[in-house]
Amino acid sequence: MVMKTLGNKANSVKGISVTDLDSSLGTAVHGKQVAPDRHQITACNTTKRPLRIGTWNVRTLYQCGKLDNVKLEMIRLKVNILGICETRWTGSEEFNSEDLHSGGEKHELGVAVMLDKESAKSLVGWFALSDRVMLVKLKGKQVDISIIQVYAPTTASSEEEIDKFYDTLEKAKQQCKSTDVTMILGDLNAKVGIETDGETVGKFGLDTQNDRGERWLQWCKANEYVLTNTWYEQHPRRLWTWRSPGDNVKNQITYIAIKKRYRGAIQQSKAYPGADHNPVICKLKLKLKTIKKGKVTPRMEYNALLKNENIREEYAVAVQNRFKALEDEGKAKWDTFKEATVLVAKELVPKREKKSKNKWMTEDILERMRLRQQIHSRQSDEYKLASKEIRKKCREAKEIWLNKQCEEMER
Repeated sequence: MVMKTLGNKANSVKGISVTDLDSSLGTAVHGKQVAPDRHQITACNTTKRPLRIGTWNVRTLYQCGKLDNVKLEMIRLKVNILGICETRWTGSEEFNSEDLHSGGEKHELGVAVMLDKESAKSLVGWFALSDRVMLVKLKGKQVDISIIQVYAPTTASSEEEIDKFYDTLEKAKQQCKSTDVTMILGDLNAKVGIETDGETVGKFGLDTQNDRGERWLQWCKANEYVLTNTWYEQHPRRLWTWRSPGDNVKNQITYIAIKKRYRGAIQQSKAYPGADHNPVICKLKLKLKTIKKGKVTPRMEYNALLKNENIREEYAVAVQNRFKALEDEGKAKWDTFKEATVLVAKELVPKREKKSKNKWMTEDILERMRLRQQIHSRQSDEYKLASKEIRKKCREAKEIWLNKQCEEMER
């Protein structure tokens, strides 16, 4: 075999001579380091700060001050995207383009996804499939991210409910592109156990597998998903996600699953203890892309025409004058009337004010919540006393706000 010197050609490293059939020295060494069964992400990591994505069963958000407390926890844990289980909110709506919710007709179940301000700029869309499953799509630099937040039925539920849940989950998955970094977060109410299979479950699960866990594993294997929080060796308190009253039983029932193709994008995945249901948070090596949105036309407060007589009279006179001016131009009456009303409305009708979710929340209550976060033990009397005081202050603040609203309506 003839040796050729390639100098500074692209296939050589520091001028080392190689054959045409051989790879460069750097490539050969890299090939030895990478295990043949390792799954590499196809998108490059372009950010030094990975996304922190988490999921948490909060038991309820249908309680005074609970939403603001969860947002403070997001800030404390530095979470960019947080999936929520058991919100107990009704209906499906969007608050301030950052809090997305999917619920039913009763104050039961419910799932939500909360985004920080930067992540909200990358929101492509979201789909409320049921009070147990919702899908959120985000724009990424290389590949897009699809997040499916779920809250599975408990072990006391019937097989029909389980089948319905997995049918809805399948519909959510089908709405994701094959190239998307698809993640499934939430409380699955399933125990996968410590038996590793080398593909889906790692070596660091907890306890023994139950029937719900077997069903969940079958679905993950069939669709090629990996349970990230079973692949990292952690202290047991970083593995369990639920504990029974009295602290007698601890189980791992909350998971973050990702497509096997993108498992290399996960840097870390673990639970953060401190509550009955612990949040699970992972680090994802991917950067979001800000979506440039067009100019939003502010909505008009047309009720002002009914409430304010001066505005109503001024509006009527202005429309008549504009209508006569446009009618002289020879346009059809309907087009003339439509153009006149729209132009005058833009000039005289006030813009509608943006509404926030909790107008009654005060800075004093938020400061009390921040001080409560600094209490280490959540089982201590000090923490329980602080929580009791916060609930009392929330009820008082909300009652004052509601009384002011009633007085305004009476006036």
